[in-house]
Parts: sequence; structure tokens; C-alpha cells
Amino acid sequence: MGFCCPRFPGTDCFLALIKTTAEHILRQPVDVSFTTGRTCLENLRARRLDALVTIGALREPDVTCVTLGTMPPYALMSGTNSLALKAELTLEDINACPVVFSRDFDHFNESVCRTYLDRGMSSELVELTSERESIDFFERRGGLALIAGGKFASPTGRVVARPIAEKDRVMVPICLLSLGTLDVSCEEIRGTLAQTSLFA
Repeated sequence: MGFCCPRFPGTDCFLALIKTTAEHILRQPVDVSFTTGRTCLENLRARRLDALVTIGALREPDVTCVTLGTMPPYALMSGTNSLALKAELTLEDINACPVVFSRDFDHFNESVCRTYLDRGMSSELVELTSERESIDFFERRGGLALIAGGKFASPTGRVVARPIAEKDRVMVPICLLSLGTLDVSCEEIRGTLAQTSLFA
């Protein structure tokens, strides 16, 4: 199984929860690994993956995509960012900062970044291509990364996550994808995940 999600501190915990849930439902060991938007569909179609979990819907004619639930968005930032002092961020706060835009995760961008652009986000969108650029972006420029699953973010002092204020909150779908008909009950998956308080 693949987990298609931009990496941030704490996504390993998210992946572990998906693995535990899948093994509970299937009653057998399940290997879950990170994948990217560039490779996930290719691997699914080549049967190198039996299923995908994505943050944001991914629509393709030969792929079954079902929404398992939704999660609130968070903003990930450096602990030195002045916005880290706030309990939650508004769209106005976000507009004052540049925001990461990843071309490796178009479906994620569609569900998060483009949704906020449609709602009036005016932040500069920046694609990061190296660790050096990332450090400069977050530490010097006060940049943000909009993510889902912020409750899994691991606060280190250097990196913190803050929820988006309710008035500006757009829930992000978490989806399960497969070729053809799913072999497991989506209701069973939803019920199992509901017990973990994963979704809103």
C-alpha cells in the first residue's frame, strides 16, 4: 500500500496508523510506504501497489477513489516565525507569508493550496528544490507549509504546526484509491479509523 503525502515531521506516525488500521481490517501484515504524486498512479497501475491512501482526491477514469474522512488543515512553520506565538492562523496571517507549493503532489495542491487561492489567499507560492532552499524559506523568509494531519506533527522547537482558524478552515479529504472495485468495505475502514479520532 502506498501513502501519497508530502513529508513533514510527524508523517511517520500517520503512516504507522494507516498500517495498523489496514492490518486490523485485513488480518494480515501490510507493507505501507511513502510515494509521490509523480509515481503513485504508475505503481498502482503496474500492481506494485494494491491500494493508495492520499491526502486530497485523485480522479482518474480507471481508478476507484473513495473518501474515508476529512481532516482540518494546519500551517507548518519554523519555531522562530512570529506566527508560532499564535494558537491558530487566519487567512490574513497566511497571506503575509510565502507558502510551499509542491509539483510532486498535484492532488494535494488541489485540495489545499488551490482551495485557499480560490478563497482569497494571496501568498507567494514557492517550489523548494533543495534542503538549503527549505532552510532559507522557513528560517529566513518565514515561510509556511499548508498540511493536513497537523495533529501528527512532531514539535521540535524548530518546527511547529498551528491549526487554521475555524472561519477560514477548509476540510481536506483523505482518500483510498484502487484499480477497479475495492476488496474491503469502506464502511469498515471508516469505522476503524473513527475509533482513532483521526478524522474531524
